[in-house]
Amino acid sequence: MRGADVRRVERDRLRRLDGQAKTSKQSLIRDSLGPSAWIHIEGGAEDKWCAQEGAEVIRLLRMLAQTRVAPDLYIVTPFVIVAERLRQLVRESGVLRGWVEDIDDWKWTAERIGTVHTVQGREAEAVIFVLGAPSPSQERAAGRAVTPTCSTWQ
Repeated sequence: MRGADVRRVERDRLRRLDGQAKTSKQSLIRDSLGPSAWIHIEGGAEDKWCAQEGAEVIRLLRMLAQTRVAPDLYIVTPFVIVAERLRQLVRESGVLRGWVEDIDDWKWTAERIGTVHTVQGREAEAVIFVLGAPSPSQERAAGRAVTPTCSTWQ
C-alpha cells in the first residue's frame, strides 16, 4: 500500500473505533480534582522514591476526603519501592481515618496501592499514577512517559 492508502485505512479504522468509544460517565472524583492531568513534580530521589511525589498524592487524597468522595481509586507506580513508601506514607498521614469506612488503613493501602502488575485487571473510578525515579541518573521515568491514552480520573 502507498502512504496515502495507509493513512486512509487508518483514518477509517479510527472513525469506526470512535463510534465504539465509551462515553464519559458522572465522576465525583473528577468533579473534585478536575479533569485528567499529568502533574509535574520536581524533587529529589532516594532510590526511586520521591518524597515530593508522595506529598502530592497525599494532597490529592485530602482533597477527596474533604469533599467526602468515596475513594474508588488505585494509586499505581512502576516500582515496588515506590508502592511500599506510598503505602507507608498514606497510613502515617491519617488521611484515610474517618473517610474510608468499614476497612482499616492497612487493608485499604494493601488493596489500593501497588505496582502496575498488582492492579492489572482491576477497575476503579480513578487512578493516580506515580512515576517515581525522578533523577536524571535514573533516566527519568517521566521522560519515558507518553501522552495518556486514557483519563487519569474518569
